[in-house]
Amino acid sequence: MPTGLRREIHCDDFLAPGTQVKRGSVDLVLTSPPYMNNYHYVRNMRPQLFWLSLLTEPDDLRQLEQRNFGKYWQTVRDADPIPLHCTHPPLAQTLKTLRSTRAALGAYGGPGWANYLASYFNDCDRFLAILREVLRRRGAAVVVIGDSIIQGIHIPTEQVLGELAEARGLRLEKIVVLRAKREGVKPAANFGMPTMK
Repeated sequence: MPTGLRREIHCDDFLAPGTQVKRGSVDLVLTSPPYMNNYHYVRNMRPQLFWLSLLTEPDDLRQLEQRNFGKYWQTVRDADPIPLHCTHPPLAQTLKTLRSTRAALGAYGGPGWANYLASYFNDCDRFLAILREVLRRRGAAVVVIGDSIIQGIHIPTEQVLGELAEARGLRLEKIVVLRAKREGVKPAANFGMPTMK
């Protein structure tokens, strides 16, 4: 590794208040946050989390579930309607449509899934706000994310993420579709900081 470079490793939650990453200090972010597919990362990775001593007590699992990016349908479905904290009219309309889909099923129908969607995109917006703070002026971020189909409604996650990023003052460079399948595509979104004129 070249000499003179400063390296820091933080075992921390990027979304936690008071992140250790300094403002305007990051040149490149490469990340793949949890997809909006309700895959229970914490439950399915329990052995690895304990083997690596990232968790020590069973109660740590519950705390991690509550802090997980996007949450899980099981952890938010029974809550009061979760509002969307960012401004995105098409997404707000999708949430409204979803809440009325199979509403008689309550948490197991559209209302529960709408809470999941709102939680996911609220976390996306928080992530983008922090990303905007920590990237250098000419820094860049590559975010690998997938679209979803929720209760039969296609959610173009990568497109919404790009629009939320631009609302936060980032510039969407491009969206690259890595593969297309019947149930959706797995695109990568590339964000950059605005350059000075």
